[in-house]
Amino acid sequence: MSYEKKDRGRKFILTEKMKEKSFVIIAGGTGGHVYPAISLAKKLSDRRYPVVFLTDKRGAKFIKLKSKIKIFILPSPRKKAGILSLLEKLYVLIRNFCTSLKKLKTLKPSAVIGFGGYYSISPILASYVSKIPILIHEQNAMAGRANKLLFPIADRIAISFRKVDGLRANKKKIVRTGTPIRPEFFKLGKKLYSDYSRKTNLKILVIGGSQGARSFSKILPHALSLIDEKDRKRLVISQQCNKKDIYQLKKIYAPLKVKTNLKIFFHNLPKILTKCHLVIARSGASTIAELEVANKPSILIPYPYAKDNHQMKNAQMMESAKPNWILEENEKTAILMSKLIQKLIKNPGTFLNKVKNKRKRTFNNGSENLAKHCVQIVGDKA
Repeated sequence: MSYEKKDRGRKFILTEKMKEKSFVIIAGGTGGHVYPAISLAKKLSDRRYPVVFLTDKRGAKFIKLKSKIKIFILPSPRKKAGILSLLEKLYVLIRNFCTSLKKLKTLKPSAVIGFGGYYSISPILASYVSKIPILIHEQNAMAGRANKLLFPIADRIAISFRKVDGLRANKKKIVRTGTPIRPEFFKLGKKLYSDYSRKTNLKILVIGGSQGARSFSKILPHALSLIDEKDRKRLVISQQCNKKDIYQLKKIYAPLKVKTNLKIFFHNLPKILTKCHLVIARSGASTIAELEVANKPSILIPYPYAKDNHQMKNAQMMESAKPNWILEENEKTAILMSKLIQKLIKNPGTFLNKVKNKRKRTFNNGSENLAKHCVQIVGDKA
Protein backbone atom coordinates (compact mmCIF):
# COMPACT_ATOMS: atom_id res chain seq x y z
CA MET A 1 0.00 0.00 0.00
CA SER A 2 1.24 3.50 -0.74
CA TYR A 3 -0.11 6.99 -0.40
CA GLU A 4 0.97 9.60 -2.91
CA LYS A 5 0.32 13.29 -2.70
CA LYS A 6 1.23 16.06 -5.13
CA ASP A 7 1.08 19.70 -4.09
CA ARG A 8 2.75 22.84 -5.45
CA GLY A 9 5.19 20.75 -7.46
CA ARG A 10 6.18 18.72 -4.40
CA LYS A 11 5.66 14.99 -4.21
CA PHE A 12 5.35 12.86 -1.09
CA ILE A 13 5.36 9.06 -1.21
CA LEU A 14 4.67 7.25 2.06
CA THR A 15 4.72 3.46 2.08
CA GLU A 16 4.37 0.63 4.57
CA LYS A 17 8.05 -0.13 3.98
CA MET A 18 8.97 2.87 6.12
CA LYS A 19 10.13 1.72 9.54
CA GLU A 20 7.75 3.94 11.47
CA LYS A 21 5.57 6.94 10.82
CA SER A 22 6.13 9.78 13.24
CA PHE A 23 5.28 13.42 13.90
CA VAL A 24 7.09 16.56 14.91
CA ILE A 25 4.90 19.06 16.76
CA ILE A 26 6.00 22.70 16.73
CA ALA A 27 4.70 24.83 19.60
CA GLY A 28 6.37 27.40 21.81
CA GLY A 29 5.77 30.51 23.86
CA THR A 30 2.64 30.68 25.99
CA GLY A 31 0.41 27.91 27.27
CA GLY A 32 -2.20 28.96 24.69
CA HIS A 33 -0.01 27.48 21.96
CA VAL A 34 1.52 24.66 23.98
CA TYR A 35 -1.41 23.07 25.87
CA PRO A 36 -3.38 22.18 22.70
CA ALA A 37 -0.15 20.75 21.27
CA ILE A 38 0.34 18.58 24.36
CA SER A 39 -3.23 17.28 24.09
CA LEU A 40 -2.65 16.34 20.45
CA ALA A 41 0.70 14.71 21.26
CA LYS A 42 -0.93 12.50 23.87
CA LYS A 43 -3.65 11.48 21.44
CA LEU A 44 -1.09 10.57 18.75
CA SER A 45 0.99 8.70 21.32
CA ASP A 46 -2.12 6.72 22.30
CA ARG A 47 -2.29 5.67 18.65
CA ARG A 48 1.35 4.50 18.98
CA TYR A 49 2.88 7.21 16.80
CA PRO A 50 6.27 8.53 17.97
CA VAL A 51 6.10 12.28 18.66
CA VAL A 52 8.86 14.85 19.16
CA PHE A 53 8.36 18.48 20.23
CA LEU A 54 10.26 21.42 18.78
CA THR A 55 9.78 24.23 21.28
CA ASP A 56 11.47 27.08 23.15
CA LYS A 57 12.44 27.34 26.83
CA ARG A 58 9.04 28.69 27.87
CA GLY A 59 7.18 25.96 26.03
CA ALA A 60 9.48 23.28 27.42
CA LYS A 61 8.40 24.13 30.97
CA PHE A 62 4.76 23.35 30.16
CA ILE A 63 5.61 20.20 28.19
CA LYS A 64 7.88 18.75 30.89
CA LEU A 65 5.18 19.44 33.47
CA LYS A 66 2.37 17.76 31.53
CA SER A 67 3.99 14.97 29.52
CA LYS A 68 7.04 12.76 29.00
CA ILE A 69 7.31 13.43 25.27
CA LYS A 70 10.76 14.06 23.79
CA ILE A 71 11.70 17.72 23.46
CA PHE A 72 14.17 19.60 21.31
CA ILE A 73 14.64 23.24 22.32
CA LEU A 74 15.35 26.06 19.88
CA PRO A 75 16.33 29.55 21.10
CA SER A 76 13.91 32.47 20.98
CA PRO A 77 14.78 36.20 20.79
CA ARG A 78 14.46 38.51 23.77
CA LYS A 79 11.42 40.78 23.88
CA LYS A 80 12.89 44.19 23.13
CA ALA A 81 12.15 47.06 20.75
CA GLY A 82 14.42 48.85 18.30
CA ILE A 83 16.74 48.09 15.39
CA LEU A 84 19.01 45.78 17.40
CA SER A 85 15.99 43.72 18.44
CA LEU A 86 14.89 43.34 14.81
CA LEU A 87 18.38 42.23 13.84
CA GLU A 88 18.41 39.72 16.68
CA LYS A 89 15.02 38.33 15.62
CA LEU A 90 16.25 37.96 12.04
CA TYR A 91 19.41 36.22 13.24
CA VAL A 92 17.41 33.81 15.44
CA LEU A 93 15.01 33.06 12.57
CA ILE A 94 17.89 32.16 10.24
CA ARG A 95 19.73 30.19 12.91
CA ASN A 96 16.59 28.25 13.89
CA PHE A 97 15.84 27.56 10.22
CA CYS A 98 19.28 25.98 9.73
CA THR A 99 19.04 24.04 13.01
CA SER A 100 15.54 22.83 12.11
CA LEU A 101 16.75 21.58 8.72
CA LYS A 102 19.40 19.45 10.43
CA LYS A 103 16.99 18.18 13.09
CA LEU A 104 14.31 17.26 10.56
CA LYS A 105 16.88 15.43 8.46
CA THR A 106 17.77 13.36 11.53
CA LEU A 107 14.22 12.76 12.76
CA LYS A 108 12.68 12.13 9.31
CA PRO A 109 9.10 12.81 10.50
CA SER A 110 6.16 11.78 8.34
CA ALA A 111 4.53 15.17 8.95
CA VAL A 112 4.88 18.30 11.08
CA ILE A 113 2.11 20.07 12.96
CA GLY A 114 2.47 23.76 13.84
CA PHE A 115 0.45 25.63 16.46
CA GLY A 116 1.31 29.19 15.51
CA GLY A 117 3.37 31.89 17.15
CA TYR A 118 6.61 33.57 16.08
CA TYR A 119 8.54 30.50 17.20
CA SER A 120 6.93 28.24 14.57
CA ILE A 121 8.08 30.20 11.50
CA SER A 122 11.59 28.75 11.08
CA PRO A 123 10.71 25.05 11.70
CA ILE A 124 7.69 25.22 9.37
CA LEU A 125 9.75 26.84 6.59
CA ALA A 126 12.41 24.17 7.12
CA SER A 127 9.71 21.49 6.82
CA TYR A 128 8.53 22.99 3.54
CA VAL A 129 12.07 23.00 2.11
CA SER A 130 12.48 19.41 3.34
CA LYS A 131 9.27 18.41 1.51
CA ILE A 132 7.58 17.21 4.68
CA PRO A 133 3.75 17.46 4.81
CA ILE A 134 2.60 20.41 6.95
CA LEU A 135 -0.55 20.81 9.04
CA ILE A 136 -1.14 24.14 10.81
CA HIS A 137 -3.64 24.61 13.63
CA GLU A 138 -5.15 28.05 14.29
CA GLN A 139 -6.68 28.26 17.76
CA ASN A 140 -8.07 31.81 17.62
CA ALA A 141 -11.04 33.45 15.91
CA MET A 142 -8.53 35.90 14.41
CA ALA A 143 -5.64 34.27 12.56
CA GLY A 144 -2.23 34.99 14.08
CA ARG A 145 0.47 36.78 12.09
CA ALA A 146 2.83 33.81 11.98
CA ASN A 147 0.09 31.49 10.76
CA LYS A 148 -1.02 34.02 8.12
CA LEU A 149 2.51 33.94 6.76
CA LEU A 150 2.64 30.14 6.77
CA PHE A 151 -0.88 29.27 5.53
CA PRO A 152 0.14 29.30 1.82
CA ILE A 153 2.72 26.53 2.32
CA ALA A 154 0.54 24.34 4.55
CA ASP A 155 -1.00 21.17 3.17
CA ARG A 156 -3.87 21.33 5.62
CA ILE A 157 -5.18 24.07 7.94
CA ALA A 158 -7.18 23.13 11.03
CA ILE A 159 -9.31 25.76 12.77
CA SER A 160 -11.14 25.93 16.11
CA PHE A 161 -13.99 28.33 15.35
CA ARG A 162 -16.57 28.16 12.58
CA LYS A 163 -15.25 31.47 11.26
CA VAL A 164 -11.65 32.71 11.41
CA ASP A 165 -10.87 36.28 10.34
CA GLY A 166 -7.71 36.75 8.29
CA LEU A 167 -7.78 33.24 6.89
CA ARG A 168 -7.25 33.57 3.16
CA ALA A 169 -6.47 30.14 1.83
CA ASN A 170 -7.75 27.44 -0.46
CA LYS A 171 -10.99 26.26 1.16
CA LYS A 172 -10.10 22.68 0.30
CA LYS A 173 -7.20 22.93 2.74
CA ILE A 174 -9.35 24.04 5.69
CA VAL A 175 -10.90 21.64 8.20
CA ARG A 176 -12.67 22.53 11.43
CA THR A 177 -11.41 20.39 14.27
CA GLY A 178 -11.94 22.53 17.35
CA THR A 179 -9.20 23.11 19.92
CA PRO A 180 -7.40 20.10 21.42
CA ILE A 181 -8.40 20.07 25.08
CA ARG A 182 -7.14 18.05 28.02
CA PRO A 183 -9.59 15.14 28.65
CA GLU A 184 -10.03 15.99 32.34
CA PHE A 185 -11.96 19.14 31.35
CA PHE A 186 -14.61 17.10 29.51
CA LYS A 187 -15.26 15.13 32.69
CA LEU A 188 -16.05 18.39 34.50
CA GLY A 189 -18.69 19.33 31.94
CA LYS A 190 -20.71 16.21 32.76
CA LYS A 191 -21.28 17.25 36.37
CA LEU A 192 -24.59 18.81 37.39
CA TYR A 193 -24.20 22.50 38.19
CA SER A 194 -26.56 22.97 41.12
CA ASP A 195 -24.54 23.29 44.34
CA TYR A 196 -24.69 27.08 44.72
CA SER A 197 -27.48 28.68 46.75
CA ARG A 198 -28.07 31.71 48.97
CA LYS A 199 -26.82 29.69 51.94
CA THR A 200 -23.44 28.73 50.45
CA ASN A 201 -20.27 30.65 49.66
CA LEU A 202 -19.67 31.83 46.11
CA LYS A 203 -16.37 30.35 44.96
CA ILE A 204 -14.59 32.38 42.28
CA LEU A 205 -11.52 31.26 40.35
CA VAL A 206 -9.39 34.01 38.79
CA ILE A 207 -6.90 32.97 36.11
CA GLY A 208 -4.85 35.13 33.78
CA GLY A 209 -3.45 32.63 31.32
CA SER A 210 -0.09 30.90 31.57
CA GLN A 211 1.65 34.16 32.46
CA GLY A 212 -0.92 35.53 34.89
CA ALA A 213 -2.64 38.90 34.57
CA ARG A 214 -1.22 41.70 36.73
CA SER A 215 -4.13 44.00 35.95
CA PHE A 216 -6.52 41.50 37.61
CA SER A 217 -4.61 42.13 40.85
CA LYS A 218 -5.86 45.72 40.68
CA ILE A 219 -9.31 45.24 39.17
CA LEU A 220 -10.60 42.46 41.43
CA PRO A 221 -9.75 44.03 44.84
CA HIS A 222 -11.35 47.28 43.66
CA ALA A 223 -14.46 45.40 42.50
CA LEU A 224 -14.78 43.48 45.77
CA SER A 225 -14.41 46.66 47.83
CA LEU A 226 -17.58 47.98 46.14
CA ILE A 227 -19.65 44.95 47.18
CA ASP A 228 -21.71 45.03 50.40
CA GLU A 229 -19.70 43.66 53.33
CA LYS A 230 -22.39 41.10 54.16
CA ASP A 231 -22.19 39.65 50.65
CA ARG A 232 -18.41 39.99 50.51
CA LYS A 233 -18.02 37.59 53.44
CA ARG A 234 -19.60 34.88 51.31
CA LEU A 235 -16.89 35.08 48.66
CA VAL A 236 -14.01 32.60 48.36
CA ILE A 237 -11.37 33.76 45.86
CA SER A 238 -8.76 31.46 44.30
CA GLN A 239 -6.55 33.77 42.27
CA GLN A 240 -3.57 33.24 40.00
CA CYS A 241 -1.29 36.23 40.33
CA ASN A 242 2.19 37.45 39.61
CA LYS A 243 4.82 36.54 42.19
CA LYS A 244 5.50 40.25 42.78
CA ASP A 245 1.85 40.90 43.66
CA ILE A 246 1.09 38.14 46.19
CA TYR A 247 2.31 39.91 49.33
CA GLN A 248 0.58 43.17 48.44
CA LEU A 249 -2.65 41.38 47.51
CA LYS A 250 -2.79 39.62 50.87
CA LYS A 251 -2.55 43.00 52.59
CA ILE A 252 -5.32 44.44 50.37
CA TYR A 253 -7.69 41.49 50.81
CA ALA A 254 -7.27 41.27 54.62
CA PRO A 255 -9.50 44.28 55.55
CA LEU A 256 -12.05 43.22 52.93
CA LYS A 257 -12.67 40.01 54.93
CA VAL A 258 -12.56 37.84 51.82
CA LYS A 259 -11.29 34.25 51.97
CA THR A 260 -8.42 33.87 49.47
CA ASN A 261 -6.11 31.29 47.95
CA LEU A 262 -3.37 33.11 46.01
CA LYS A 263 -1.02 31.15 43.73
CA ILE A 264 1.51 31.97 41.02
CA PHE A 265 0.20 29.03 38.99
CA PHE A 266 -2.52 26.41 39.54
CA HIS A 267 -1.07 23.05 38.53
CA ASN A 268 -4.29 21.24 39.51
CA LEU A 269 -6.63 23.52 37.54
CA PRO A 270 -9.27 20.85 36.70
CA LYS A 271 -9.63 20.00 40.41
CA ILE A 272 -10.03 23.67 41.36
CA LEU A 273 -12.52 24.19 38.53
CA THR A 274 -14.64 21.38 39.93
CA LYS A 275 -15.15 23.32 43.15
CA CYS A 276 -15.68 26.83 41.77
CA HIS A 277 -18.94 28.46 40.64
CA LEU A 278 -17.60 31.35 38.57
CA VAL A 279 -14.39 31.96 36.62
CA ILE A 280 -12.81 35.33 35.82
CA ALA A 281 -10.31 34.97 32.99
CA ARG A 282 -8.69 36.30 29.87
CA SER A 283 -10.08 35.00 26.58
CA GLY A 284 -7.15 33.17 25.08
CA ALA A 285 -8.26 30.33 22.81
CA SER A 286 -7.22 27.47 25.10
CA THR A 287 -8.70 29.09 28.21
CA ILE A 288 -12.16 29.67 26.77
CA ALA A 289 -12.23 26.23 25.13
CA GLU A 290 -11.48 24.56 28.46
CA LEU A 291 -14.04 26.68 30.31
CA GLU A 292 -16.69 25.93 27.73
CA VAL A 293 -16.34 22.15 27.85
CA ALA A 294 -16.09 22.33 31.65
CA ASN A 295 -19.49 24.08 31.57
CA LYS A 296 -18.38 26.93 33.84
CA PRO A 297 -20.02 30.40 33.75
CA SER A 298 -17.28 32.96 33.32
CA ILE A 299 -16.52 36.66 33.16
CA LEU A 300 -14.15 37.13 30.24
CA ILE A 301 -11.86 40.17 30.16
CA PRO A 302 -9.96 40.14 26.84
CA TYR A 303 -6.32 41.21 26.98
CA PRO A 304 -6.54 44.73 25.50
CA TYR A 305 -3.04 44.71 24.01
CA ALA A 306 -3.32 41.40 22.13
CA LYS A 307 -2.24 41.64 18.51
CA ASP A 308 -5.20 42.28 16.19
CA ASN A 309 -7.43 42.24 19.32
CA HIS A 310 -7.90 38.50 18.82
CA GLN A 311 -8.95 37.88 22.44
CA MET A 312 -11.99 40.13 22.04
CA LYS A 313 -12.91 38.24 18.88
CA ASN A 314 -12.58 34.94 20.77
CA ALA A 315 -14.77 36.22 23.61
CA GLN A 316 -17.47 37.47 21.24
CA MET A 317 -17.60 34.11 19.50
CA MET A 318 -17.90 32.38 22.87
CA GLU A 319 -20.56 34.73 24.27
CA SER A 320 -22.90 33.62 21.49
CA ALA A 321 -22.40 30.04 22.69
CA LYS A 322 -22.87 30.94 26.37
CA PRO A 323 -22.33 30.81 29.36
CA ASN A 324 -20.18 33.97 29.52
CA TRP A 325 -20.20 37.69 30.24
CA ILE A 326 -17.68 39.99 28.53
CA LEU A 327 -16.12 43.02 30.21
CA GLU A 328 -13.66 45.29 28.44
CA GLU A 329 -10.62 46.30 30.45
CA ASN A 330 -10.90 50.02 31.19
CA GLU A 331 -11.59 52.41 34.07
CA LYS A 332 -15.16 51.05 34.44
CA THR A 333 -14.25 47.35 34.63
CA ALA A 334 -14.14 47.10 38.43
CA ILE A 335 -17.50 48.87 38.82
CA LEU A 336 -19.23 46.64 36.26
CA MET A 337 -17.65 43.52 37.76
CA SER A 338 -18.81 44.42 41.28
CA LYS A 339 -22.40 44.87 40.07
CA LEU A 340 -22.33 41.55 38.22
CA ILE A 341 -20.87 39.61 41.16
CA GLN A 342 -23.38 41.22 43.56
CA LYS A 343 -26.19 40.17 41.24
CA LEU A 344 -24.89 36.59 41.09
CA ILE A 345 -24.60 36.42 44.89
CA LYS A 346 -28.23 37.43 45.32
CA ASN A 347 -29.60 35.38 42.39
CA PRO A 348 -28.13 31.84 42.39
CA GLY A 349 -30.56 30.81 39.67
CA THR A 350 -28.64 32.95 37.19
CA PHE A 351 -25.89 30.33 37.12
CA LEU A 352 -28.22 27.43 36.42
CA ASN A 353 -30.05 29.41 33.74
CA LYS A 354 -26.77 30.32 32.06
CA VAL A 355 -25.71 26.68 31.92
CA LYS A 356 -29.13 25.26 30.98
CA ASN A 357 -29.64 27.82 28.21
CA LYS A 358 -26.21 27.16 26.73
CA ARG A 359 -26.41 26.42 23.04
CA LYS A 360 -24.57 23.75 21.13
CA ARG A 361 -20.92 23.53 22.08
CA THR A 362 -18.42 25.59 20.15
CA PHE A 363 -15.75 23.01 20.98
CA ASN A 364 -16.02 19.26 20.98
CA ASN A 365 -13.30 16.64 20.93
CA GLY A 366 -10.63 18.70 19.18
CA SER A 367 -7.79 16.35 20.13
CA GLU A 368 -9.41 13.37 18.45
CA ASN A 369 -10.54 15.36 15.41
CA LEU A 370 -7.09 16.86 14.86
CA ALA A 371 -5.36 13.52 15.40
CA LYS A 372 -7.51 12.00 12.63
CA HIS A 373 -6.35 14.64 10.16
CA CYS A 374 -2.73 14.16 11.21
CA VAL A 375 -3.07 10.45 10.55
CA GLN A 376 -4.76 11.07 7.19
CA ILE A 377 -2.02 13.43 6.01
CA VAL A 378 0.57 10.64 6.40
CA GLY A 379 -1.62 8.19 4.49
CA ASP A 380 -2.99 6.08 7.34
CA LYS A 381 -6.62 5.34 8.09
CA ALA A 382 -8.18 7.70 10.61
